[in-house]
This record gives sequence, C-alpha cells and structure tokens, in this order.
Amino acid sequence: MTIVRLTRLGIPHSGMTRTGDTADGYRVMSARRFAHAQSPLSLLELGLVTAVLGIAVAVAVPEYMRLRQSASDDSAKARLTQATRTLEQHHAAAGTYAGAALPAGVRLEATGRGSYCVETNAGDRTWHEAGPHGKPAGGGC
Repeated sequence: MTIVRLTRLGIPHSGMTRTGDTADGYRVMSARRFAHAQSPLSLLELGLVTAVLGIAVAVAVPEYMRLRQSASDDSAKARLTQATRTLEQHHAAAGTYAGAALPAGVRLEATGRGSYCVETNAGDRTWHEAGPHGKPAGGGC
C-alpha cells in the first residue's frame, strides 16, 4: 500500500502561504495566523470598558435612588392633600371630621377643637399636614 500526498490548490508544501485569494475563489490564510488568531478585545480594552461601566453605575445608582425617593415623597404629599380636602368636605356636610373616608395609608389625629393632623409614610420618611390650612411637611404629627 502506497500513501500518496494530495496537493491542495493555493497552498505550497511548506504550509506557509500569504493571505490572498486562490484561483478557485477561496481565501487562504497562513497557518501561523490561523493558529494565533487575535482575541476581539485585549485585557487593557476589557479593563477600560469595565472601568467606564463602573463609573457610570456609581453615578447612576444614587441618582436613581434620589428620583425614586422624590417620587415617593410626591405621592405622600398628594395623599395628604387629598385627605385634607376629603376631611374638609366631610366636615362641611356632616359637621364633624369623624367618619370621613381617608386615602389608604393616611392616619388622622385630632389635635383640638376644629383642628387635626393627617400623617402618612413614604418609604422611610414620614409626612404630615396640619389642617385645615396646612401644607405637607416632613416628620410626624
């Protein structure tokens, strides 16, 4: 039995070729280049991308938390304003604040004759409004 080496078109016997097109239309790459292909990103590039992403996250997360707390505070203030309006309408109709339907999460505390305080929580903060003509403020009643 005899072994006959088959020659490949466009590739000399040494195994080393220059990059280029062969006569049959295939792209040929040197064996050295093929064996040691470059990675798409070097370690320096990966480090730079990681650093930039880390800085972006360090800036974005506190801002997101601030916006989230601000939205929660605005929601609490709106609940207090709605509760005050409801209490005043109920007082005008019934002559008393007792029995008024308050929004969920709002507590009513009577502070004296014709006066009251409504209180609600927003995340880890507490807001109150002393009625009938108060404005929402931080802290409890």
